[in-house]
Amino acid sequence: MQHLFTVDLEDWYCTRAVESVIVRSDWRSCESRIRVGTLKLLDLLDKRGIEATFFVLGYVATRDPELVQEIDDRGHEIATHGYAHRSLEEMFPEEFRDDLRHSITIVQNITGKDVLGFRAPNFSLTKKTAPWALEILGEFHLRYDSSVFPSNTHPVHSFVEESPIIHQLSNGMIEVPISCVDLFRFRLPATGGAYFRHSPFWLSASLIEWCERHGTPALFFIHPWELDPEQPRLRLPLLQRVRQYRGIESLYEKLDRLTDRFQFTSIRRLLSENNQFVGTSTP
Repeated sequence: MQHLFTVDLEDWYCTRAVESVIVRSDWRSCESRIRVGTLKLLDLLDKRGIEATFFVLGYVATRDPELVQEIDDRGHEIATHGYAHRSLEEMFPEEFRDDLRHSITIVQNITGKDVLGFRAPNFSLTKKTAPWALEILGEFHLRYDSSVFPSNTHPVHSFVEESPIIHQLSNGMIEVPISCVDLFRFRLPATGGAYFRHSPFWLSASLIEWCERHGTPALFFIHPWELDPEQPRLRLPLLQRVRQYRGIESLYEKLDRLTDRFQFTSIRRLLSENNQFVGTSTP
């Protein structure tokens, strides 16, 4: 089975963990290190023959359009992560519409290709934001969304009411949620990001194998800054410091093992070739 390899193309200063220290107005003065982790990823993906989906932050694309072009030239899918990495609940609908339009225009001007998918910053498509956000996504004729975190363990955004498998939404779009497994009364995230960094390799591999046994692809996600141990180290509160920095020194080795053990592809390729993974419509 081919699983899904996705990358949120954002720099070290864009994350929720550092927002108490670095505000958006400071971004321009921050050192851009987006190429460090991204080029490591691209070379690893080339070695494994993996086509991935890159959810590109519009601000990063504006700052380094040549990098976005290189990702496209290497055969990967370019989707959108919005422009300014603002969670949906931070915006009014019209602000989100403008943010989305701006981000799509930027990447389309770079690659000359249509954008098919969207991922909300911080997986902030929730029961509260979904009704109006999905309507706006439909206005831009996007084919799929990958913003739902259907777990009851996420510290901020949980949408446990949503299905944890790939399914069609009532507006016709496809939802590709973060992979989770049910254990007792908990729905646990399967793999990706800090969960992958903080978990032992055997646990992440076991969770992907659980998805395989249940006939559904696992969705893996990662950020380039997680492969950059030399990024600036900020004075952060303990939980944010752990979330931002723990495990980054050993992440490349784990990622190398993961991509050797499992097969991965992009969202666009999976959806175009395997309609059987799309479940029934949900509200």
